[in-house]
Amino acid sequence: MPEQRHVPKVVEAEYRRLADSAAARIPAESLLSPTIWKEEFYWPNQFTTTQCACLMRYYIENLAPWFDVGDPARHFTLAVPQHARRCPPLLNAIFTLAARHLASLPHFKTADGVIEYQSIRLPKLTEETAVKYHQACIAYLIKLATDPEHVRDENLLAAAVILRYYEEIDPSLTGGDIKTLIHTFQLFVNAQANPYAYSMDEAKHTEYLRPGSAVGTFDNCLAYLKSFQHASFRVALRQEITIAFLKQRAVRLPLETWSVLQGFTKAEDFVWSDRHLYHCAKVLQFCFGGDNGNGKTQIERWTELRDFETHWNQSKPLSFMPIHYQDPDPTKGECLPHIWYMAEVHVTGLLSLDLARILLTVYNPDIPRIGPGVAAAQRRIADEVHDVVIRLCGTAVSLGGTAAATPSSQPAMVQAYVAIVVCGEYFKDPIEQRVLLGILDRLKNDHGWPTAKAALRLKHEWGWT
Repeated sequence: MPEQRHVPKVVEAEYRRLADSAAARIPAESLLSPTIWKEEFYWPNQFTTTQCACLMRYYIENLAPWFDVGDPARHFTLAVPQHARRCPPLLNAIFTLAARHLASLPHFKTADGVIEYQSIRLPKLTEETAVKYHQACIAYLIKLATDPEHVRDENLLAAAVILRYYEEIDPSLTGGDIKTLIHTFQLFVNAQANPYAYSMDEAKHTEYLRPGSAVGTFDNCLAYLKSFQHASFRVALRQEITIAFLKQRAVRLPLETWSVLQGFTKAEDFVWSDRHLYHCAKVLQFCFGGDNGNGKTQIERWTELRDFETHWNQSKPLSFMPIHYQDPDPTKGECLPHIWYMAEVHVTGLLSLDLARILLTVYNPDIPRIGPGVAAAQRRIADEVHDVVIRLCGTAVSLGGTAAATPSSQPAMVQAYVAIVVCGEYFKDPIEQRVLLGILDRLKNDHGWPTAKAALRLKHEWGWT
């Protein structure tokens, strides 16, 4: 790097810490405050190592696109790395995720166990490296979350979102680590959601109307939906839906900012995808007790949620229609249909709708719980859920193609994973069971997602072990 201007010793110490193999050292108290690093910190600098440069490149090329599905501005690819140059917590979050993911994939390891990326050997990079960056980043966020000014910093919200993803893929984190991270994550989300909920309230700010609701006001709302902050909210909600679905609980994030997406007016494709994500969150609230229904009965609320699908089918743009559909060929051992869509944003949006459809099928309040018709109703539910999961998995796998060299869509594969883990008991055919386990293996091998425990549990349920 070219010679840089003089910087304070405390900032130089942070440069060295970020580049040090012993990055676990928590920064000094003076460095945990943005008052210094917002003025003096910059990256890269004269202490930046090749390993750090590799971690940033790996994040940009391999991880950021997962966060950017549904974001037309691609904030996590284009804006987040630039913001991280002046923000140590965000830089630590990027290094945490990149180090953990890069070190977890076996195809990056040489015969002697050294990580090699872009033909560059990184002997100091291990899974422990991610833990070190993680500890420092958590120290920053815990410190800054208590400050009413910094808790509204959208760079710190992005850092919390990235760390939340790290929590999803690292099974070695303890319960205490996860509890601390989730609490800190929710502090930033809640602090930044409330001001936006106010600004998007039509009664208080009539200039912010729903997409397509009035000529001349569309740009205001669209600008919000394309903002850096909403990009973080989108990823946060997608993460929360994944965890809530797997744990069968309500969503624990504020949904006020998402109410702007209600309705079926004409909008861009990413808005429709957001609408499906929001719909899935509302269905989780209905099923697991997080929604009081505003005085409506259960059947009224269920019918209202189910009507979303009817309105969607009447309003959906042509862009959300599949461009190719082919039934599975049993003679080739296939059980998943081949379903192609134009773009990833269409797939992830529709898979959110399918996940909501599974829940509404199972939690239909009209289903008899006892007496005549119970067995027939349960068989019908099993058949309906089975068909939705088959379609969902076929869509997810089709997006990435079948060739080993073609990377699959990580967000779509995670949605398939959720459906498989929760609904695996509905599958009795050994051929279908092997195909579902193959999806879990692909998610683990392609994207480093920890699926081994889920696969073992399914095998036990199916009587394989």
